[in-house]
Amino acid sequence: MFKKVFVFILLITVTFFIAQERLNLRVAYQMEVNFNSTDQVTTLPKVDCYLYVQDGVSKFDMYFEKAEKLYPGQFYPNHVSVYKDFNKNEMYGRAIGYKNDGYVIKDSLNNIEWKLQDSIRIIGGRSCKLATTHWRDFDWEAWYDEDIPISEGPYKLNGLPGLILAAKAKSCSNIIYNFNLIDVNFRKDSLKKYIFYPFVNPEFKLIDYATFYADISKSTLNNLKNNYLRSKESDVSNDVITGKSCSSSTTFDFCFCYP
Repeated sequence: MFKKVFVFILLITVTFFIAQERLNLRVAYQMEVNFNSTDQVTTLPKVDCYLYVQDGVSKFDMYFEKAEKLYPGQFYPNHVSVYKDFNKNEMYGRAIGYKNDGYVIKDSLNNIEWKLQDSIRIIGGRSCKLATTHWRDFDWEAWYDEDIPISEGPYKLNGLPGLILAAKAKSCSNIIYNFNLIDVNFRKDSLKKYIFYPFVNPEFKLIDYATFYADISKSTLNNLKNNYLRSKESDVSNDVITGKSCSSSTTFDFCFCYP
């Protein structure tokens, strides 16, 4: 009996270390964007994205500069990266469009309150479970694979008991972002050439998320009010809606959301 128990424990230990060794990851996604526009389009704009994970650190790259060439006027022509350090509970990303793009947002990890659902879906031949949340004025769906026990995913998503293979986000302005899996690649070689802190420009300034959001949402709301006043030359206090993390105008049908 003791020998059987010992062999069982040994098998579990070996399996654990093999699994850990496999968790150098390169995951390819394609983000599809539905702007819910009245314009007739044959295909929805798509952005190639890659997630690299190793030693508790990751980098998520979004190649907007390539997508902008294929879909002119649809995207900022920027390369966007999100850098996560789970060892320090820190996350960093550019504040695109904020004060001449000179700021980097320092954010925290594991602050998403997920609700685990019973739904199951096969993605890339893998059985995935569904989790949902309303986070920073976006409605999120995430499909995660518990057989890849790493709490990571596309963009800023994290905090689930498995790798997120697909995700959907609906903004307060009804724009829908779908992160679709292309492939998962377990790597034995080091991914350090891909995983590096990308915001070393000495001109970059750090700003925490709360300060950034309070500043830019106030500015957005003021612009809405000023635009409305210029067009109507009247008080618009009854036509401006504000929420915890969203500012919108019933007249201009515009909403500011920034996850």
